[in-house]
Amino acid sequence: MKKRIIFVIVTLLFCLSYACGTTTGSQKKAAIYKPGKYVAKAIGFAGGLKVEVTVNKTDIVKVKIISHNETPEYLEVCEKPVIEQIIKKQSTQVDVVAGATMSSEGIMNAVNKALKEAKIK
Repeated sequence: MKKRIIFVIVTLLFCLSYACGTTTGSQKKAAIYKPGKYVAKAIGFAGGLKVEVTVNKTDIVKVKIISHNETPEYLEVCEKPVIEQIIKKQSTQVDVVAGATMSSEGIMNAVNKALKEAKIK
């Protein structure tokens, strides 16, 4: 009998702790950006590059390199993986691509500058 009561209590506590830790679709993240498109420049390996970053109120939605002076081979290697990581992690603190470190950092720095413009102060 005591084991059954303890089991029921533990089960109820587990269910309550799980329910308290979950969120519903009705809860929204606080706005951190002014929605729109923001353009910024940074230095990569062979010169500057310019990105256009699209954000909504809470997320980085799109990153596009709109111009650059980078060595095409280096930029081709890092552009897609760095941008995908930035969007997935919602951060510019992502891994660089080996062999294209400076171009990777150029993308991250330009996106970071654009996000500073987009941030709600």
